[in-house]
Amino acid sequence: MEAAIQVFIGGVFTGAVYAVAAVGLTLIFRVGRVVNLAHGSFFALGAYIAYQVTFLGLPALLGAAPAAAMGLLLGSAVDRTVVRPLRRETLTVATVLLGLAILAEEGVALVWGISPHSVPLRLPTLLVGRIVLGVEQAAAAGIAAVCLGAVGLYLRTKPGLGMRAAVADPDIAAMAGIDVERLQTATFGVACAMAATAGALLSPQLTLSPAMGRAPLILSLAMAAAGGPDRLWGTLVASFVVGLASTVVAFYLDPAWSYLLALFVLMSAVIWRADGGLSRIRS
Repeated sequence: MEAAIQVFIGGVFTGAVYAVAAVGLTLIFRVGRVVNLAHGSFFALGAYIAYQVTFLGLPALLGAAPAAAMGLLLGSAVDRTVVRPLRRETLTVATVLLGLAILAEEGVALVWGISPHSVPLRLPTLLVGRIVLGVEQAAAAGIAAVCLGAVGLYLRTKPGLGMRAAVADPDIAAMAGIDVERLQTATFGVACAMAATAGALLSPQLTLSPAMGRAPLILSLAMAAAGGPDRLWGTLVASFVVGLASTVVAFYLDPAWSYLLALFVLMSAVIWRADGGLSRIRS
């Protein structure tokens, strides 16, 4: 029983952090109608920044702030220089972003090398009864909850209503005085900051390598598709499914299978939803 509780807690914590990256990807699609195939590169950037922070004797989660700042800066620059001129060319912008992701992998290899790295835990663990609670993991989940809560609150504010208007109809929103292009750039930058934050928070659980952003990218795309690209709540649910599935498989079977099973579950959800599963529930 204790083992099951342990796995469940770990899955919830992991799912909360994955949700930060997945919700960011969903926001980019909703506001800018762009599939950011470089999203995983920002996740990897955040993980490597956290790795550097641990050399100062600090816990990896303190790398979340500089990772978010770097993600915001670079993400906004990518949108201004690459995405904005090509926004209406869906296939072209996706191809260019994929090319940037490949270049980013080469850049990581040049800076940090191709050898895998691990991020050490700097904070102790707590024993609650027979349950081992990782302080860093719990703190990371708390930071993730704050990020997700901030997004939810923003969407209820006046600027958030402007974002909803831009999602519904960019042309009408522009006629109403909303600077849609500026909003799209800001959303892209914030979403990239969210991906970098998630990478920093999850870095102690991962093996760092130049190509490490590929799996989070695929999972984020699958989470957004499973939940529905226009439904943030659906993305949240899918993220927790990923967290629980990957943790269960890693604990009871083999960590190497965790991503594969999580992706299988998400793809099944995508097919079920496309086949009218949600409609049957609502009817």
